[in-house]
Amino acid sequence: MSEDRKEIARQRARKYYYDNRQHVLQNVKKYQSEYLKTARGQKVKTICQWRNRGINCNDEWDEIYDWWFNCKTCDICDKVFDKRQNKCVDHDHTLEGYNVRGIICRTCNNILLEL
Repeated sequence: MSEDRKEIARQRARKYYYDNRQHVLQNVKKYQSEYLKTARGQKVKTICQWRNRGINCNDEWDEIYDWWFNCKTCDICDKVFDKRQNKCVDHDHTLEGYNVRGIICRTCNNILLEL
């Protein structure tokens, strides 16, 4: 496709978006809410949150996620996790590269942050 045709297509898409903005945003919101209910959506959301927090897994995200998802107890205090939100990925903030050390509870994570 030539550059002129690509630019025309971009302009049409922009015009459609601005003319139908509310409808487009409703469809996007509906799709995202349905997608986040799936296992794949939860996985993608969790990994994106880790990346935004600076966790680097050297493209081993699937293995780390599976480790995190299947972990039942804290690696430090052996407390049983009751909710998914209570799990934290313990990582070294100073290293570049693979820096995940374990899966810990929020209490242990807060204690480590104070040290």
